[in-house]
Amino acid sequence: MKSGQVIQGGTGPMPTIINGEQVATATLPNLPAGSTNANVEATIHSHPTQVQIENNIAYPQSATLPSPTDRNTFKNYGTNIIVGRLGQSTVSQNPNGSYAVSHQPLGAVIYNSNTQPQIQLTQKVIQKIIKMN
Repeated sequence: MKSGQVIQGGTGPMPTIINGEQVATATLPNLPAGSTNANVEATIHSHPTQVQIENNIAYPQSATLPSPTDRNTFKNYGTNIIVGRLGQSTVSQNPNGSYAVSHQPLGAVIYNSNTQPQIQLTQKVIQKIIKMN
């Protein structure tokens, strides 16, 4: 909140696969009484960092790829942050049936209300910023 108060939501359920699409449901926490979206400084949430594999199909996630739900939510807030992988991980199946996953680095992407990325920060940069304060 612009007042400095942090309103923490809960962890949403793991994504499910519906008609070949990965779907994650989540809701923002309720705002304090008398508050509106205009009182919100920023929204922040994470995308899964592990690749979900269902029926031999890989479903990687990335903080650089806001979902349609993210885009709709972001319209209501000036600053929106997604934490997760900075790019989609790649997956290949080994001859023995196991999977080899090449993970992208962890970090965060800050978006405006039009879902335009404003800055992308790696985990290492975020840790340096935190140590500076």
